[in-house]
Amino acid sequence: VTRPTLWRTWLRRGLGIAKEQRRVFLWVNVGLYGVFILGALLAYSTPVLAKEVSDWVGSSLSGTGIVKYLERGVPEAASAITYWNFTQGAFGTTFVPGLLFGIPALLINLGRFLVLGFALSPALIPGLIYLLHLPTVIVELQAYIFITASGVALLWRGRKLGWRLAFREYIYCLPVALTLLVFAAWYEALEILVLIPALAPALGR
Repeated sequence: VTRPTLWRTWLRRGLGIAKEQRRVFLWVNVGLYGVFILGALLAYSTPVLAKEVSDWVGSSLSGTGIVKYLERGVPEAASAITYWNFTQGAFGTTFVPGLLFGIPALLINLGRFLVLGFALSPALIPGLIYLLHLPTVIVELQAYIFITASGVALLWRGRKLGWRLAFREYIYCLPVALTLLVFAAWYEALEILVLIPALAPALGR
């Protein structure tokens, strides 16, 4: 029998809250993934604007310094991607705003997901590359969604369990989000450094 670790305990607590508040989590998932899909579809009607948005997102990512880590191999690239996505995306612009019952986090991510859907639309990205990148997108966005839903759930959990306990347990969304971001980052690093170069002939590159 595998001995439970502290990390697994934290994960179980975070996932337990999601199970307890499944309706909140379902609707936040539907809303945020829906906005991302809407952005991807809108790109077909305004391809020039979509290309400009995509270039802006790309240049913003380059400005973070992550690109230089791609030259150092998969482990360092994955570590850099995880660090940036967790500190800037999950913690800084989702968890902290989510303390206000998830409302600011929800608004921030509605805008973020619409822009990302626009920038990462299959209208702009070749089919095979898009399919290769889709797992990264789904898993990474779920990390932000999970934290956002946990924040919104504070409204129900606070009234049911008491505000002190609800806010104290809100932190358990972070281990779940970080775990998702680690998986997404490792896959993204493998995708960029291994999968796409290996498929370059098929991609016509």
